[in-house]
Amino acid sequence: MGIAVDNPLILAADDEETNLQLYCEILQPLYQLRTCTSGDQALQLATLDPLPDLILLDVMMPGMTGHSVLQQLREDRRTRSIPVVFVTGQTDERDEESAFRLGAVDYITKPVKPAIMRARIAAHLNAKFASDWLHSRQALLVREFNHRVMNNLNVMLSLMNLQTSYIRTPEHALNAFHNSRDRLQAMALVYKELFAVQDSSRVSMQKLIGRIIRGVFAREDGGAKIQTQIDCQDLALAASHAIPCGLMLNELITNAVKHGFPNGDRGRVLISFGVVAGPPNDDIPCGSQYPFSTGQSRPCYELRVTHNGVGLTDDHQVGDGMGLTLVKLMTEQLRGAFLLQSDGGVNCVIRFPAAG
Repeated sequence: MGIAVDNPLILAADDEETNLQLYCEILQPLYQLRTCTSGDQALQLATLDPLPDLILLDVMMPGMTGHSVLQQLREDRRTRSIPVVFVTGQTDERDEESAFRLGAVDYITKPVKPAIMRARIAAHLNAKFASDWLHSRQALLVREFNHRVMNNLNVMLSLMNLQTSYIRTPEHALNAFHNSRDRLQAMALVYKELFAVQDSSRVSMQKLIGRIIRGVFAREDGGAKIQTQIDCQDLALAASHAIPCGLMLNELITNAVKHGFPNGDRGRVLISFGVVAGPPNDDIPCGSQYPFSTGQSRPCYELRVTHNGVGLTDDHQVGDGMGLTLVKLMTEQLRGAFLLQSDGGVNCVIRFPAAG
């Protein structure tokens, strides 16, 4: 299935006017045609806006051969990606090999068969438009990726700056360093997951949760005695959703291991993620940043982390005091709401709008 583009523009260069008239009869009205009778003219017309989507090029023309034109087209960044099809009366295999070696995408011999020409041109245009679409999408993803990286690095820098105001002893400084390192590692895990899949715009939450749990347990000694239960729907989230979720998961699971079971006690951590019916339940405050008002019914993503260890202390502080701040910031980024409860352990529930 091709990518539809209205009236693609074809540049046709041939020193015989009758050939150009034939190309117009064959290709119009499917395509716009820009014609010329020399290689020099072809080079000039190939750089005019709008650029042609495909070039039909005769090999033997006065002044400059088609081969020379193609070489110069490939040296110009504006025209190097335009597909070039040679149309020639030469039938020697060496000429055809030379054409492909120079970068031509096809080689049509004269006399031209209209149905063959239309079919080949359509195939090359579809390939070009598909390639252009992939490149534009890739560029968009790179820009979005860079934007997300900068946003979340700024969040980390803000947390680190806030953390410095709490440092009173060398032990405080070392803890702050370790916590910042762990948060950056969690961010790196999300980006690694983005690059590991074919569709680099989405992240499998099942894989991401597993990676984060393994990462936390590998660096925290108490993790070996803790059982984990994961209940995750088979969902792939956009990077804009997955990155905040990954950072919050890292914070909550790290907190469960370090502070829920401070003496290496045995325990259990439950992690669930999936789509639930909206609006939020009554146990989750519907803050001003949450876009669902009472009475609406839209799906939400729900991230839940629960453990049966030591409950909350110090006015609901999570970990080093920065954890709750990070969870709040990430929840706001997702336009969601969260609930933090402590009754024989800790239960944290985060809900945010599901992608449309």
